[in-house]
Amino acid sequence: MKIGFAVIPNERLMDTLISFQVEMNSTIAWEPKLGHTYNLPHITLLQGNFKDSLRYIDVLHDLQEHLVGSMTDTPVASVGEIFYQPVGWYFVRIQKEPWLIHLHNHLFDIVKDDMLQGTVNPDKEQWFTPLEIQNSRKYGYRYIREAYLPHITLGKNSDLTKSKLIFEMNRRWERANIASPQLMSRLTVYEMGENGAHARTLASLFI
Repeated sequence: MKIGFAVIPNERLMDTLISFQVEMNSTIAWEPKLGHTYNLPHITLLQGNFKDSLRYIDVLHDLQEHLVGSMTDTPVASVGEIFYQPVGWYFVRIQKEPWLIHLHNHLFDIVKDDMLQGTVNPDKEQWFTPLEIQNSRKYGYRYIREAYLPHITLGKNSDLTKSKLIFEMNRRWERANIASPQLMSRLTVYEMGENGAHARTLASLFI
């Protein structure tokens, strides 16, 4: 089963991200379309193709307990600039907060034996680091452990010339005047959709 585990930001930040994608639509058509019910803006902790036997709701409860038990502060994340990630991805950078890294590592430790191998894809892997290639082939996801890259995906566009618009994107993004850090609200497990999107929420827990 193709699922992922994620951290969901507060409603106001979600509104901003969804509205920004709509604003940019005339300049760069990002897919898939973000929303509050389907394709939620999110910070992926881990995603991939897992064994059907994985009890993902139990894993989600474990994550919540681990987070609550290990934190002294409210889970917040610093929101950074928009950057381009080959091939065709546009991400909002999220600072590597200690609690976020610890949660990612804890999740990987408890599910790594349930992650199915990825396929070899030289066209994609030419853009990967050696560690990302290793992660992708062994676990089906490139951003694991030292290669973990917290981000919120704005969307994908296969027209590589659009990457030249990063400066303009960030100029508009700055106008959103997002306070940082931002409060995170939920942990979810989701069904992976188009381009690995948070297509449908399977379970959700407040944090």
